[in-house]
Amino acid sequence: MVKNFKGAYQSVEEAAAQVEHLITEGYQPEDITVVTHKENKGTIESLTIAEVDPILNKQNKSVWDRVRDTFNEAEDTNPLKKYKLDPAITQRYNTAIRNGGYVIITEESETNKTNQNLTRNPVKEKKILLYQQLVKFQYQ
Repeated sequence: MVKNFKGAYQSVEEAAAQVEHLITEGYQPEDITVVTHKENKGTIESLTIAEVDPILNKQNKSVWDRVRDTFNEAEDTNPLKKYKLDPAITQRYNTAIRNGGYVIITEESETNKTNQNLTRNPVKEKKILLYQQLVKFQYQ
């Protein structure tokens, strides 16, 4: 399986809309991961069925987590390190997470690619795109 970044979103509504869009494209909920701060976990989980990987902020870390981070690369400086993706792209998405955003990562397999081609519906995709633009416009 290959992991891919699908995008970074500053609002929970945008992230949830993108997850729903990916599901309509044929992704399985277990193949979609939303990475965000621990404080945002409950909010995104209430809006979508995707997996959520919470990242701890510096101020929310236990003493043990801080000691461990002195010997490892700190999770708050590189929260996406464990996904082992392209470092240049990872750095950009790390910034989004540090700013309180949501990053969506998918796991690609041959089954996903086949399902995406079978379930592709241009009319539905256009409606989702319009909805995403409306949500984005509404929160600007």
